[in-house]
Amino acid sequence: MDTTRDEWLTTNEVATLLKVHPETVKRWLRSGEMLGSLLGDRTGWRVEATEVRRFMADRAAGRELPQRADAKKAG
Repeated sequence: MDTTRDEWLTTNEVATLLKVHPETVKRWLRSGEMLGSLLGDRTGWRVEATEVRRFMADRAAGRELPQRADAKKAG
């Protein structure tokens, strides 16, 4: 990942990086475990590369982000 600027990744790109199914990434996003922006039903979610790095570091350390009360509920 480019560390000089933060890029936005799709759920498919995040899933490929983390070697999980894209639905798993969407579930993390909907629950607030992973932070991202829902750009619309057709466009879908986008996740900043720094958030993916944070998520991986927290998981490696055995920490999970508490679910946010304001986590967006998407279909």
